[in-house]
Amino acid sequence: ARKVRRIMLRWVAAGFEAMKELAREARLARIESMAAGSSAVRRWLQRPMVLSFDRWADVTQEHKEWKEKVSRCVFRLRNAAVVAAMGNWREALLVIAEERREELREAVAGALATGSLANLMRLARSKPKAYKDMLEEVMQEHFSDEH
Repeated sequence: ARKVRRIMLRWVAAGFEAMKELAREARLARIESMAAGSSAVRRWLQRPMVLSFDRWADVTQEHKEWKEKVSRCVFRLRNAAVVAAMGNWREALLVIAEERREELREAVAGALATGSLANLMRLARSKPKAYKDMLEEVMQEHFSDEH
């Protein structure tokens, strides 16, 4: 009797599954027939899909920005000494650049006062890349200060 009951339950379950599938197919057929008759209905039926893609793009962008912020914070926490050193290093570079600029100002003023370019040329040859860009700016500053 149990075996017969199991067989009957399987048939009943299979019948319900078939009925569910027929109802789903009928619903899809109704939607397709409605959409075929009207472009407005078609747009209305597709709207949730479009909105979900738009929202997905927004959420993805927000997640990417959040992930970048969190990764920066984690890096700073893990490498606090490195971050502090980089800040100190940047400050040191600014101080060195200002010292070089002041040294170049004095050399330009000395060269113009004495008429000798020896000190200016020695300075320019010592760090050609560092002083190359600064020399023109310092000369312009010096001449604008005179007038």
